[in-house]
Amino acid sequence: MSNFILGDLNTKFKVGSADCRVYLGDTCVYSGDTPTPHDYSQDYFTFRVIEDIDIQWSGAKLSYSTDGGTTWSEPSTDISLSAVTSGSTVMFKGGIEGSPIGKFTTSSAGKFEVEGNIMSLLYGDNFVGQTELPIEDTFASMFTLGKTIKTYNLISAENLVLPATTLNGDCYRAMFQGCAALVTPPKILPATTLTSSNYGCYNSMFNGCTSLTVAPELPATTLAYGCYSSMFRGCTSLSAITCLATDISASNCTGNWVQGVAASGTFTKAASMTSWTSGASGIPSGWTVVDYSG
Repeated sequence: MSNFILGDLNTKFKVGSADCRVYLGDTCVYSGDTPTPHDYSQDYFTFRVIEDIDIQWSGAKLSYSTDGGTTWSEPSTDISLSAVTSGSTVMFKGGIEGSPIGKFTTSSAGKFEVEGNIMSLLYGDNFVGQTELPIEDTFASMFTLGKTIKTYNLISAENLVLPATTLNGDCYRAMFQGCAALVTPPKILPATTLTSSNYGCYNSMFNGCTSLTVAPELPATTLAYGCYSSMFRGCTSLSAITCLATDISASNCTGNWVQGVAASGTFTKAASMTSWTSGASGIPSGWTVVDYSG
């Protein structure tokens, strides 16, 4: 182990121990270890405000916190928060009340992100580890572009956790439809058991999200009626999809799901899958196809 003097501070750094690369005196200041990624599944569903916005919620009764969960407000009616400033976070929690549970909108042009575990909207403080969606249409149209109040300013859902493993009818249908500023979706849609329903569990989920560039990973192997129908329709910037389906025989399961995506891109498929067709209801024409390597 070697020592050296830093300027006039007369502070000895010790370098090169087995468990710490740099010490300041006897304190480890750099171990060289990669920081542990933050686990957003442990966090309440949260708006992270990039630019000043107004936030409205209409639907099932929710509580919200603007101080990191220290205190919670429980309005008896819908939520309307005005002039939420840049750098703020607003956390939300609720209970199972109906189907669908409701809709978030904003009435100003400020940008924002959503993150955390969406199950806090269903299970309140007991959301960690929940993977069941007990009601149909659960999060349908939650951020869908409205006719008068718009959500063009939602730019990222990268750290939004959608942990359900078995889906019910239409649960994420049109969830982000028309959110034209959305660049980054949730990293993965982890459900492996999809359910047939009126429209499809992911039907039109990102329809019209023209800024979206990379799709969430889609690990489900057996698709259900309508499940991916129109899912990425009109996503004109989308150029990367990982879909591990090996059974796409269900009616309309990929109907027009990639209509209007970018002219070139990369489609990653299950290595054993040989029945994809090319076009708006299959692998986008002109895209490179590669096998998933895990």
